[in-house]
Amino acid sequence: MNERIHIGKCPLDPGTLDQLVQALTDAVERREKRTVTGINAIMYIMTQRDEAYLNLVRQADCVISDGYWLAFAARWFGHKDIHHIAIVPLVFALLDRLRTRRRRVFLLGTKEELVQKAAAAVAARYPGITVAGYQNGYFTPEDEPAIARRINESQADVVLVGMTSPKKEEWMIRNQPRIGAPVLIGVGGLMDIWAGVTAEGPMWLRQIGMMWLYRLIQEPRRMWRRYLIGNPTFVWLICKEWWKSTRPASVDAGKPEML
Repeated sequence: MNERIHIGKCPLDPGTLDQLVQALTDAVERREKRTVTGINAIMYIMTQRDEAYLNLVRQADCVISDGYWLAFAARWFGHKDIHHIAIVPLVFALLDRLRTRRRRVFLLGTKEELVQKAAAAVAARYPGITVAGYQNGYFTPEDEPAIARRINESQADVVLVGMTSPKKEEWMIRNQPRIGAPVLIGVGGLMDIWAGVTAEGPMWLRQIGMMWLYRLIQEPRRMWRRYLIGNPTFVWLICKEWWKSTRPASVDAGKPEML
C-alpha cells in the first residue's frame, strides 16, 4: 500500500477493493489491529469544518473513499491510486472471504430489533461466519467497558460499527485499545440494509456515482438536506482546493499569515 494522501485536510489511503480485503484478512490472521472508516461527500465537508472529527479520521488506520465523487476528485488532483471503495461492498467481500476461514463477527449499532434481524441475515447470507454477538447502538459512554468485555468474551475477529459519523469514529478510536478483535469497521447504515429497513440499491448506480439519488428517492424527507445542500457544498470545496493547487506558490509568499 502506498502513502496516505490528502485532499484539502481530508486524509485518504490508496489501494483497490481486493487489496483492502486481503490486507484486512491478513490483519485478522495475524491479530494486527486495524480501524477502517469511509469518507463520502458529506464526511469530506465535516473534515474541512470540524477539527475534532478530522482528528478522529486521522487516527483511523485505513481511510477509504466511500464516495464515488471523492475518489473522482482525488484522481482529478492526480492521485491515480485512490479508488472508490464503498463500505457496503467492502464488508460483503470481506465476510465472503472470512466465511471460508470460519471467523467470528460482532454487530454493534442501530435499534435492538434491527440489529437482531441483521445478525440473522448475516448468519444466513454467510455460512461459515459466526455472529459472535450483537449490541444495539443506544448506550452511554459508561456502558462501554461492559460492552468491550462482551466483545472480548465473544472472541470476535471483526466488529462492525453501525453508527453515524462522528459517533462511529469516536467509538472505534476510544475503544480500540481495550478490544481484542483486530478489525473494527465503521459501516454506517449497513445493518438497516441487512434488517430490510432500507434497500441495498443496484450496483450499477454505485458504479456511476448516483447512489445518492437512489437514497434521496427512498427517503426524501430525511435525505433532501444532506444531498441537495451537501452535494453542492462538496463541489464548491473541491473546486476551491483545485484553485488553490493551481496558484503559483509565489502568489501568497509575501502575504502575512492571517490570525
